[in-house]
Amino acid sequence: MTDLNEKELNELINDCMAEYDGATDRIGKLVRVATERLEFELAKKGIMSRVTGRVKSRESVQGKLRKWLAHPEIFSHKIEALRAKRGLFIAMGDLAALRVMTYIENDRHKVVDLARDCFSHHPKDKNFGLEVKEDDPRIKNNENNFYRASHLQVRLKENDLVGNNANLKHDSCELQVTSMLAHVWNEIEHDIGYKSNNGQVSADEKSALASLGMLTKTGDNVIANLILANKSRIDEFRDRQNRFSNPEALTAFLDKHFGQFRVGTSAIDNGKNSHSFLDALRTLDFDHPNELVRQISPRQVIEAHQITRRMLELQRARNASKNIVELCTCDTYLTALFCSYSDEIIDTPKNKGVRFIALAKVYSDVCANA
Repeated sequence: MTDLNEKELNELINDCMAEYDGATDRIGKLVRVATERLEFELAKKGIMSRVTGRVKSRESVQGKLRKWLAHPEIFSHKIEALRAKRGLFIAMGDLAALRVMTYIENDRHKVVDLARDCFSHHPKDKNFGLEVKEDDPRIKNNENNFYRASHLQVRLKENDLVGNNANLKHDSCELQVTSMLAHVWNEIEHDIGYKSNNGQVSADEKSALASLGMLTKTGDNVIANLILANKSRIDEFRDRQNRFSNPEALTAFLDKHFGQFRVGTSAIDNGKNSHSFLDALRTLDFDHPNELVRQISPRQVIEAHQITRRMLELQRARNASKNIVELCTCDTYLTALFCSYSDEIIDTPKNKGVRFIALAKVYSDVCANA
């Protein structure tokens, strides 16, 4: 219970408001600096979210002070804090506040961890004064309260307190972390219930708020699935963009990856017969640089060169005149594919006479006669 009389209480309010008026520019700067810091770190981590910040309005500060002073039996600890040096900042931790709204609920703990890394805290605020709101008995024991949020008290780190920011050393900021859907529910519930001065909330309002709360939980799953589907589509699109669009693109990659690869005394011509090699890669769904690298190693190319010689010898013995294998061309890479996938290639539902299929059959005959 406070021992202040009415005159002293009014003087206390005036002193607090004077303290507030003299600090608004400074704590406004804190909000801007902390917001920029958070947005940078969130983007670097790839956490989809939105950051907002505000300085508590004069009217709101004054209203909260009058509420405390009107109920000293409840808020005596707040009133006592106000009497200390910088008392307003001690008693009212949300004069400066940031809110991070994540797209999905599961990212909330990631933002809390990120905040611990990029901010500091007052020595008295153990673990940044972390509060997980849904663990509070007031919320936990109320099945119709769907607010989910983590609140922390943060300060700028020493390396951010330089130059124009040096005067922010003793200022802290409340950081609220919640999902967008939980934020929507809380804002509506707050405006209808907490701020309402027009009687008790009706049963219909409570029922609608409960229904909305259930939808926020379902919505979290919908948003998470939507983000995964979006990522899958983008990855697939980028994968298609990176696939070899034509023989020239394949040749350019072979030049970059294998260079002037020498087999015997000659270098492989990465441009010659690249169309047949690309046809085979597409048939096996290997027409992506990463897949090609996985499937064909330099050692396999060397071994394939020897087999290509034997294929040519067999074709000459048969007096073949069509689909002749050519040494030191992309036919060498093609033969390297045959070593692992000749059966799949031969069984491809392509028209007879397709060059890479005809060569695959020659490769099969060479292996059968070995």
